[in-house]
Amino acid sequence: MLNNTFKSGIFISLILYFTFILTGCFGGGDGGDSSVGGTSPNSDTPTITGPSDLIYIRYPIAEKQNAPAPAGRVSLPAGETPYNIEPGADLMLLKANGDEIVLVDCTTCSTMDPSISFDGKTVYYALYDKVLNNPYGDEYASWIYKIHLKGHPDFNNYKPIRLTYNDGFDSVQYKANQDSSGNIKSAAHDQSMYRAIRDMGPTPLADGRLLFTSNRSALTAFHPDTNAIIRGSVQQLYVMDDHDGTAVTKELANIQLLETGNIHLVQHPIQLKDGRILFSTWQDVGTKYYGPSFRYSSTPLFTIHPDGSNLKQFTEPHDHHKNVEHFISQLSDGQVVWGQYYPNLEGFGIILR
Repeated sequence: MLNNTFKSGIFISLILYFTFILTGCFGGGDGGDSSVGGTSPNSDTPTITGPSDLIYIRYPIAEKQNAPAPAGRVSLPAGETPYNIEPGADLMLLKANGDEIVLVDCTTCSTMDPSISFDGKTVYYALYDKVLNNPYGDEYASWIYKIHLKGHPDFNNYKPIRLTYNDGFDSVQYKANQDSSGNIKSAAHDQSMYRAIRDMGPTPLADGRLLFTSNRSALTAFHPDTNAIIRGSVQQLYVMDDHDGTAVTKELANIQLLETGNIHLVQHPIQLKDGRILFSTWQDVGTKYYGPSFRYSSTPLFTIHPDGSNLKQFTEPHDHHKNVEHFISQLSDGQVVWGQYYPNLEGFGIILR
């Protein structure tokens, strides 16, 4: 456990808080975990009927409350800095009766991106297994996990189940990175030299697969000189089979790149009621140029079909001061809600729909 000075309260950004509320991570008021709410994407019946359980991330407060950034605030993955993370973010279950259960207790690790299964009996999340501030822990890996809640037939006292493993980056398979014998030319040709694998943002699909974001493909940005703080590969959409923890390779888990149209920093996808996948993506192509070291970019919302086809823009790109559209949810009446903010301004932003 962290000391009481560092972890004396719950720090949740306003945007994250509303995301958890609006995604329906709740259930009925009988006090059982099995009531954590969830419906299929095409369901018209809301399940929130009373006092409810809540899954959330408990982030530590800043060590130095009145210090200037970055010491005076914690760093969350957001916008142009999706890999920023600090240690100590716990995965929490808040019961309808006010009791709290720590599902994952982190000191040097951090949890992020909780998502509830459609039956409300499983929580999926990303776990950063080790985080050191250098300055924001961007060198360390994150993997996809799940925990079955009470009411699930395989409930095992909230034991985490790991779903993704270290298969290495695809860059080692690229022909240009291999010598005549098929061996990788040098360490510089392996993306792991620059950043660890980051499997993030898991969310279940109605067809039983699990959608998540990852930098496994070892794709690099078109404009690495942008103000986006990026080294090494960027995130794209991936799908995999849900499993019981025994599929320890990407082949066994059937991990597949969903599409190749996104070229920079896909974040936090969800599935809409009509089946489309909606997600945020940082775009740095064809944007305003402000000198040799600064390029205004934007983070609009895009949709794609679950088979990887029909990539379309959902919101217009906001090329003014690189506003970020992020942390998406959908209401039971079909309206889409998201946060809009300017990155690195200590969480200030607005909620749009």
